[in-house]
Amino acid sequence: KVAEARKRKNQRLKQAKEEAQAEIEQYRLQREKEFKAKEAAALGSHGSCTTEVEKE
Repeated sequence: KVAEARKRKNQRLKQAKEEAQAEIEQYRLQREKEFKAKEAAALGSHGSCTTEVEKE
């Protein structure tokens, strides 16, 4: 019985770890996407300022 309980506990821990890893990966991808969008917006506005200065 004790061995079975340990086995079930280890399985639960392994499953929880896998779920946490998946959640972390999903969060990281979401934050990376937001960062890329902000970066593109910042560089895009910076790029237009640079072209205006070059025109003058």
